[in-house]
Amino acid sequence: MVNRTVRGVYREATGMLKDAGIENASYEAAEIIASACNKTREFVLSHAEAMLAEHRLRWIDRDIKRRIAGEPLQYVLGQWEFYSELIHTGKGVLVPRQDTELLVDCVLEGIADKENPQLLDLCSGSGCIAVAVVKNHKTADVTAVEYYDEAMDYLERNIDYHRVPAHIHARKYDVLTAPDGSFGKYDVIVANPPYIQTDKLADLQIEVKSEPVTALDGGADGCDFYRSIADNWACLLNDGGFIAVEIGYDIADDVCKIFGNAGFDTEVKKDLCGNDRVVIARKK
Repeated sequence: MVNRTVRGVYREATGMLKDAGIENASYEAAEIIASACNKTREFVLSHAEAMLAEHRLRWIDRDIKRRIAGEPLQYVLGQWEFYSELIHTGKGVLVPRQDTELLVDCVLEGIADKENPQLLDLCSGSGCIAVAVVKNHKTADVTAVEYYDEAMDYLERNIDYHRVPAHIHARKYDVLTAPDGSFGKYDVIVANPPYIQTDKLADLQIEVKSEPVTALDGGADGCDFYRSIADNWACLLNDGGFIAVEIGYDIADDVCKIFGNAGFDTEVKKDLCGNDRVVIARKK
């Protein structure tokens, strides 16, 4: 970094990101500077003439280069806000996305009047869904299932960070297999599983390609995990319970058919952009 003031570094970083073809370059530059300074974005932007120490400049320079190289901004920052909660994230785990907040809305609406609801969060990843649920329903109890070690590390880290170990219980298990007898019965099964068709992975944005393929690849038709949930896990639902899953914008009919054939009535919820985003499945 040539400049030393916040204003100068902000302008330089924005230009570097813009030259690399990154959208919202000014926003991302401010976020990276704020992270390096351990301040909020708003604080940084309101202290334009402040001088930055040499180690801050090196930190910012390193993170700008990581972002230009294609790492998601969330990985560079090491954390991201989801449902008003800070979630730790990084290489090896799916980035929390705003679209998934609709899934949390649907779950919270379904358990609003229930005391001590039991939830099963499949393909939990960072645990962002589980954390959002227990932070907004104080008596909820979530079993969060994750299979891969790197993602499990973030799941456990977020459970500890939010001080909710009594309400979120991490389990290492493969969702593509049937549950063993150690699992209980649940009022809700929720999942944001891999749902991108295998032949579409090569066309993803470079940032998304930095995320683990195991969190993206849903098989040839994108529906491998939905079939496993319907065939292997739906039997764990209590009477009156429901399943809520995030879906890709183009597979709603296929997912509804899978759960319909398993004896469920289905409902599709659209996100703010008008895309199919969530399927709710209830026993007929």
